[in-house]
Amino acid sequence: PTYKEDLGVENNDNVILAAHSLAAYPVLATAALESTEKIGGIILMSPALNMKMEVEFPAEPVGRLAETPIYIQIGQLEDTKPPRVDQEEKDMGDETRLESVQRFHQYLAQNNYQVEEELMPFPSGHSGMHAIDGLNNGLRFISERQEKIHQERVADKAASENVATPAPENATEAASNPPSTTALLTSRAASGILGTQKTEPRLDQQPNEPRIQTPRSKL
Repeated sequence: PTYKEDLGVENNDNVILAAHSLAAYPVLATAALESTEKIGGIILMSPALNMKMEVEFPAEPVGRLAETPIYIQIGQLEDTKPPRVDQEEKDMGDETRLESVQRFHQYLAQNNYQVEEELMPFPSGHSGMHAIDGLNNGLRFISERQEKIHQERVADKAASENVATPAPENATEAASNPPSTTALLTSRAASGILGTQKTEPRLDQQPNEPRIQTPRSKL
């Protein structure tokens, strides 16, 4: 909320959390906090998830996390395990960054998070040179996924509003007993007999001469 106020951001969908390397841990932890407002998406560029640290992310996307797009970019050259000395002194795990990110992506995909169906490693390493591409690709993915989520929400709302309502009690009876053809003809004939009859003027009658009508004899 503080950053939104300082930057003048009103729409939460425009709030994107991005991280490179070790910054992935605080970004994911912040997004998972119950006190955190809804955000537009998360971009992780070469996240160093091979540390001996747990990623504080719930097993299932609850509430706003279910609609938070998460874009992950990892390099093909990040496939080297840290040296044994780093594993001991820097609390790094016995796996490569590429392996740790693939495992995390699989975890998100299996638990129905908003991630790409397949993680495609880029031909790059851990340097920040590819960060611009990561931001561009991440923002594009987030925008497209937000639109997809919006369309699904609209479709679900329309489907719920189109649920059939119970028909009136007399609707079934009226449908099973439509007015007969004879009744319609009788009704039309009666309206013709009771309607006003038009009287044609006689040939010997002047235009302004009042017309004298004699009552018709009853049949």
